[in-house]
Amino acid sequence: MRKDGRDRKAYYDDYYQRNKERKKEYTRQRRLLLGTKVLAEQQREYYRRNPHMMAYKKALRRSRKRLATPEWSDLETIKEIYKNCPSDMTVDHIIPITSPLVCGLHVSWNMEYLSRSDNSKKGNKLLLDK
Repeated sequence: MRKDGRDRKAYYDDYYQRNKERKKEYTRQRRLLLGTKVLAEQQREYYRRNPHMMAYKKALRRSRKRLATPEWSDLETIKEIYKNCPSDMTVDHIIPITSPLVCGLHVSWNMEYLSRSDNSKKGNKLLLDK
């Protein structure tokens, strides 16, 4: 128990929410000031200087995908979906693998093709109105 009467989890939950909003506003202001292309180039430069961070992100993604793949999943169908994806599209999980609301499975019926921009806009959200 903390001095202010809140337990540690409640304190960190509040802290996370406040900083999440502050970070979102900071990113929005930088995007307005610098432009999206400049921010993308800065991010690419960051990962060039810190390849271990990109390796970490890729490993985390592989791990999440592995944990979301049930034993009964048809891996050959999933491979075909990725293989047949048009070059201007990406494979997207309809129900995201990791999301604050729901976690989907890495199975063939949970995948769709989306354009890169639509997939980027969707992000890690579950779109219920289709």
